Amino acid sequence: RGFDVIKADSFLTESLKNGKEIKYLPSVTSISNNPWAVKNNSAKKIIYLEPYSSLHDNKIIISNGFICVDKPYLYDQNSRAKKIKITWNSGSKEFELQDTPNFQIITLPCEEDAYDGILQIEIMDAYLGSKYTDIVISGIYYIE
Repeated sequence: RGFDVIKADSFLTESLKNGKEIKYLPSVTSISNNPWAVKNNSAKKIIYLEPYSSLHDNKIIISNGFICVDKPYLYDQNSRAKKIKITWNSGSKEFELQDTPNFQIITLPCEEDAYDGILQIEIMDAYLGSKYTDIVISGIYYIE
């Protein structure tokens, strides 16, 4: 399961040759070819998420980088989140992510009923991509 995206302070929009537009802000964060992507030089890199139901566990799973089965080279070409700050209704904490496409489990401080509202995830720093400076996160999940 995942989160509903309430809003994002910034995200990328790409115009295709056929005139269609891709917004790199999924309506529900999941591993797909449409991850959350922001420009590295964006003033704010924050996404606001609401869990489908109350978080009874304090673990969030991040799928860092552009993960696409058909185009695995996109992981190295795009930048990935290095340091993030997660804010919830009773606090915030910074976390350093590994530079890997593997799932990463983030354990929030355990406070009963602390995660009943909107969570903010802010990208503070990034691992640079070999071709693009855009920062990509492919999925954000929680364990029910």
